[in-house]
Amino acid sequence: MRRPGRPSGQDGVALEQVAVADVEVGHEPEVCACCGAGLAGRPETGRERRQVIDLPEIAPKVTEHQLVSRRCGCGHVTKALAPVGAAAPVQYGPRISALAVGPWHGQFLAKARVAEVMGTVFGAPMAPGTVASNNTAEREIRMCRLRIKVSGSMRSMRGAEEFCRIRSYLQTTKKHGTGWLDALTDAMRGIPWMPETATA
Repeated sequence: MRRPGRPSGQDGVALEQVAVADVEVGHEPEVCACCGAGLAGRPETGRERRQVIDLPEIAPKVTEHQLVSRRCGCGHVTKALAPVGAAAPVQYGPRISALAVGPWHGQFLAKARVAEVMGTVFGAPMAPGTVASNNTAEREIRMCRLRIKVSGSMRSMRGAEEFCRIRSYLQTTKKHGTGWLDALTDAMRGIPWMPETATA
C-alpha cells in the first residue's frame, strides 16, 4: 500500500513568503475586541503578514508590424522587409507556440486538450491541428511508447521523428538547467538553446 505524502525521491516545493510583495493591502481593526472603543489613531503594536500568491488574468498581446512602402524619385516602390517572426498576415508568436508544444510533447496532453487550455486559460483559441509539432535511445523509445499508449498511435514516421527531436531537446535543456518554456520560446524565435562549446 502506498504511504500518504510525497513519493520517495521526489523533490518537494515549499510555499514561502516573498520579501517584497507586488501589492500590499492593510487591514485595520475598527474597534477594541475587549471594550468596544474605537481604535482610529491608536498606536500600532504589530503587523502580521499573510501573502496570497495568484496569477493575474492572462490576455494575448497583439503586436502589429506595419510594412511601409515608399516611392522613390525614380518611380520604383520599395516595401520594408518583415521582421523575423512576422512571415504571415497573422500568426502565433514564439511564446504561444512554445506553450502549445510543451504540454503536448512534454506532458503528453492530447492536441484537443492543449487547444482547449490555450483558449480557456490564455485567451488564445486555436484549432487542434495548429498545435505545432543527445539522450539515450532507450529513453527516447520509452517516451515514444508512452506517447503511443496515451494518444493511441504515432500517426506517421515524420510525427514520431519530430516527437523524438523535441523530446530530446527538452530533456537536454532540462539537464542544463533551462526550463521547457524558455527553451521552446527560444527555439520558436529561431535561436534554440545550444550547449557551450568546449574550449581547449
